[in-house]
Amino acid sequence: MKKLFTMLLVAAIACGSATLRAQEVQVDLNEVEPLTPELQELAQQTIELNMADPDEANKVFGKLLRKVRKDKVQCVSAGKFFIDQKIYPCAKQLAQQAYTLDATYIPGLKLSAAVALMRRDYGTAGNKVEEILLQDENNVEALRLAARIYKYVNPFVAEEYLGKILTIDPNNWNAYKELGDVAYSQDEYKKACEQYANYFKNTPAAEMSILSAEQYCNSLIATNQWETLAQMATVFEPLKDDDVVFKRARFYSDIETYKESESANSIKYITEKMYGDSTYIYRDYAYAAKFAENNDDLTGAIEYYKKGIAIDEKQLPAYQQIASLYRRLKDTDSALTYYNKYMDLKGDKADLADERGLLQIYIAAKNSAATPEDKLAYAEKGDAIAQRIITEKPDSYQGPFYRAQLWMLDTKNAEDKPYEYYQKALELLGDNADYDTAIVQAANYCAFYNLKKGDDAKCVEYCNTMLKYDPENATAKQFLQIIGQ
Repeated sequence: MKKLFTMLLVAAIACGSATLRAQEVQVDLNEVEPLTPELQELAQQTIELNMADPDEANKVFGKLLRKVRKDKVQCVSAGKFFIDQKIYPCAKQLAQQAYTLDATYIPGLKLSAAVALMRRDYGTAGNKVEEILLQDENNVEALRLAARIYKYVNPFVAEEYLGKILTIDPNNWNAYKELGDVAYSQDEYKKACEQYANYFKNTPAAEMSILSAEQYCNSLIATNQWETLAQMATVFEPLKDDDVVFKRARFYSDIETYKESESANSIKYITEKMYGDSTYIYRDYAYAAKFAENNDDLTGAIEYYKKGIAIDEKQLPAYQQIASLYRRLKDTDSALTYYNKYMDLKGDKADLADERGLLQIYIAAKNSAATPEDKLAYAEKGDAIAQRIITEKPDSYQGPFYRAQLWMLDTKNAEDKPYEYYQKALELLGDNADYDTAIVQAANYCAFYNLKKGDDAKCVEYCNTMLKYDPENATAKQFLQIIGQ
């Protein structure tokens, strides 16, 4: 036993970290009888002497052990004391002694399970609970504990135990909570929401589990149930007003349900930096970016997205959104930088829609370029993308349509390349009113080209196409007036 006490403090620290996951899986030992005053004093001395005099602590614990060696009740009581103090070696010896005295004593079996859980030994803990159920198959506390243990080993078995509890007691709302916890641990968020709804609907606020409330919020977010999330945030926030999960739930739901004035208040957990940097997650900043964009603060939105990718650089939508925002700010070079980063991260999974997005930025960059040389450079880079789109989708109008926009280098004069590509786009579009906007745009340039070239008949033909899909088109009417039609 001397070695036991030289390592007792280290063991206590180790158990403190080892039980982080097991904190959810706690054995209810509250019904255990209290220690006698004499044993309580010995147990307390054991703890107090450990640092100053490990040998004396060893002697005191040995004295305690001798006094309970034939008393299974006090043996379990002493074991609970050391469980509460997270002193694994002492609790283990007392649990072993209680089991030796009576292997069928249910409080002793519960103590053994609790000791096993201190080291996350779910197999041993499960075996002890099974021994309880062999004696009392309807022991609700044992069924609940078994479900919590098997949640990490076999969630289907855990659900069976909880189902048995509900068969015994259909109004056992904690069983629904446990079912929600099991589903949440398996990332089955829709199922978790269904079970949590039963629990929270029937449980007084003062008795609600904070952990399960957090998991319910996370599950509602994962399943996009924003109205329900808003309702539950109202219930949960008073339970723990500094809980970031509940503040997050309120803010996300405000943004998703378009509550602009409310979101100006709920975003404060971010803007007022109520928590340390490590508390915030990517999605916090993504929603903050949405808030900023909703309030026309495009620069602020960009900065929030940048904070988000500083936390998780693999968040592809952020790069896309940053590129879009820079494009709206007319900073096409920055837009290209972030969109190309998006394409690089997406790699082989990039599709034609992604290619079109990049091509549109090259068109915007070409349009805003200051010199003819820069316009040509952007057009050439974008043209490689347009050609890939044409190769992969030869029957789609989009390749030649965007290519025409790309090669409009001198908007005051008729240019052959845009005319050629717009003609091809019109050919592929055919007579399809679903694409009336694209048809009018392509016909507009073709009419302009022929007006400049002096081919009035062709100009009239394209003007009539424009008027077919847009009867009040002012440009078409102006062109017809110019040529006397």
